[in-house]
Amino acid sequence: MNAQVVTILIFTLAYTFYMGFNDGANAVATTVATRAMKPSKAVAIAAVSKFVIPVALFFIVDFSVASTIGNDMVNSEFFIGMSAKKGFVFMLSGMIAVLIWAAVVSFFRLPNSSSHTLLGGIVGAGIAAFGFGAIFWENVALRIILMVILAPIMSMIVGFVLMKLIKKMSGVMPYTVNGVFVLMQKINVIILAGSIALNNVQKSLGVMFLAFTVCFASIDAQSVSLWLVIGFCGTLTLGMLFGGYRIINTVGNKIFKLRPVHSVMAQLSTGIIVFSSSALGIPVSTGQVMASSIMGVGASERLSGVQWYNARRIFISWFTTFPAACLLGAAVYLLIAKVFLGGNL
Repeated sequence: MNAQVVTILIFTLAYTFYMGFNDGANAVATTVATRAMKPSKAVAIAAVSKFVIPVALFFIVDFSVASTIGNDMVNSEFFIGMSAKKGFVFMLSGMIAVLIWAAVVSFFRLPNSSSHTLLGGIVGAGIAAFGFGAIFWENVALRIILMVILAPIMSMIVGFVLMKLIKKMSGVMPYTVNGVFVLMQKINVIILAGSIALNNVQKSLGVMFLAFTVCFASIDAQSVSLWLVIGFCGTLTLGMLFGGYRIINTVGNKIFKLRPVHSVMAQLSTGIIVFSSSALGIPVSTGQVMASSIMGVGASERLSGVQWYNARRIFISWFTTFPAACLLGAAVYLLIAKVFLGGNL
């Protein structure tokens, strides 16, 4: 790899760590909240799953989310005749914007979507570097902007419906069979952690695919993909180990008072949405999906039981993250380009 690609790789690893830190523990939050597993054990199992499952599935899974980020956001025709230096400044600006926004929201302890942060930073830098016409707006509109709205709605609906179904099948709330749901939660931790990691790792992989293109790196992407997946899985896992407990408290305790049955339905709802999104090449916010699933499950039980004040704060962050990161990406590019490209934007 050339120096430019290595630099982008370092920034991408930093983003991957943040992604694990910010929402890596969503897979275990409900399980810990219901005391089905101790936090340390749940985090450890999820961490292993986050590393092993994406690597194990590397040879049989279509990494369509990575393709969306690497090929379907910025039109590669605008790279023709562009210097590798400008391509590097574009990628660097996008990733700097992503990390700046991540630092700001972390400092103020605001809810944040690491997925929308990444996509916004890259799109904003792309607009500043190549113009509005360089963005595949149909893909951005359908797979990013629209999904900011649809993902929480679909997650809430699926969670609501699943909870209604289990109540109807049981006749009464199945608190008498909590042991079954406790066991299901433990199994779901492994499945859910793997599905979340599979979607998240592809986001980082997509950044590197884009970097290979804009920096004109003579690299066979397929030949290095496995090593990149291993590196990103490891970094994602490390981030989760450092930040997992904070997310457990927010997601597991501050939206709805969960019982084992609620946890299982929220996990199933999240798994359905995340797996479907990965198959369709849609980079979703896993934290957004999990939180919305809990809201849907809670609303099915009783509307007043959902802590809507906290839910509102989370909703506001989902709708503001992408445009804010987009503006920041454009601003950082204009600043760096003025310094390193002599104003030749």
